Amino acid sequence: MKLHRVMLHAALLVVALCLAASAQDTGSITGTVKDPSGAAIANADVLVTSPEHGIDRHTTSNSSGDYNESALPGGKYDVIVTAPGFKKYQAKGVKLDVAQKARVDIPLEVGSATTEVLVEVRKSRKLRRSPPSWRYGDGRKSRNSNSTAAIYAVSHADPRSE
Repeated sequence: MKLHRVMLHAALLVVALCLAASAQDTGSITGTVKDPSGAAIANADVLVTSPEHGIDRHTTSNSSGDYNESALPGGKYDVIVTAPGFKKYQAKGVKLDVAQKARVDIPLEVGSATTEVLVEVRKSRKLRRSPPSWRYGDGRKSRNSNSTAAIYAVSHADPRSE
């Protein structure tokens, strides 16, 4: 009978220690999403990501503007928040320690959520090197190869002479 009690106590102790240890290896990131006037923004999309852990978690802010992402291993995280009518917000490199509750409050600015710049590279035209003496569009000769003459020469290069 005593042996059963000792075994039961030992098993309970092991379970309690395991639960305590597992609770200590994660943390959470929490905060409030607000507009410039300080009003809460509900239903904002919050993305918590960590390339080092391969984590991408989505959540949304509640009616009070609050969000919480828990059970995150310690490390560095990026928090990206978007909401219709507001600019995208990014907090990069948020450090989260084990058993920590990191607070990242989000002040969204009014504006477009996305701005895209598209850069397209095309085959460039070969330019011929001109002698140091340049001519302006009106036929006047330049004394040196200043930038105005160079701009005129480049902008008026003959495309057939490639």
